[in-house]
Amino acid sequence: MQHFSKSCLIGFAAIVNNLPSASADAIPAPTEPNVLLEASVLWPAMTLGKFYSFQALLPLTNNNNGWRGQLAAGVGFRLAETTDDRGTLSSAGVRVGWRQYVVRGAHIDLGLAVIRASLKNAAFDGRNDTSYNVETQATVGYEFRWREFGLVIQPAGIGYAAFRSSPFPRANGDNDEPPFFVANILINYAL
Repeated sequence: MQHFSKSCLIGFAAIVNNLPSASADAIPAPTEPNVLLEASVLWPAMTLGKFYSFQALLPLTNNNNGWRGQLAAGVGFRLAETTDDRGTLSSAGVRVGWRQYVVRGAHIDLGLAVIRASLKNAAFDGRNDTSYNVETQATVGYEFRWREFGLVIQPAGIGYAAFRSSPFPRANGDNDEPPFFVANILINYAL
C-alpha cells in the first residue's frame, strides 16, 4: 500500500508541476487576430473594371471551444455601364455580414447589402430612375493564409434582391428578379 501511495503522490506532483502558472515563464495566451482589409479581384475582372467591392473584417474568436468568425462591413460600387436591355446603370452601397469558419479556412459567408441604384435613359421607355435595394447573399469558400496575406476563394453562392423601391424596367418587359448565382475571389491583408 505504501508503494501505491508513493506512486500516486509522485504522479500528482508531476501533473501540478506541468500546469501553467502566473509566473513570467508561463505560456502566453494566443493573440487575437488583427483586422483584415479585403477586396474582390474577381468582380472587377468579370465586369471589365465596372464593379468594385471592399470590406473590413473584425475577427471574433472563442479559444475555449475553437469557434471562429468575422464581422464584416464594407462598400461596393458599380461604375456607369450601358446595356441594351436596361440602359445606363450605376450603383453604390454598403454591406454588413458574417463569415463563419467551419474547419480551418472553410467558411460560410452571409451578407446583407443596402444599395442605391441609378438608371439613366432606360432602354424600355427612356426614363431616369433611382431605386433603393436590399440584397442578401450567401457563399461558401476557403481562405488560404500566408503570413499577413490571404486569398479567399468562394466558388458557389446565391444572392437575392429582397426589396427594390423601384424595379427598373427591361426592354423585354420582364421585371422579375429571381435568385442569382454568386462567386468571388478576394485578397486580404491583416493589419
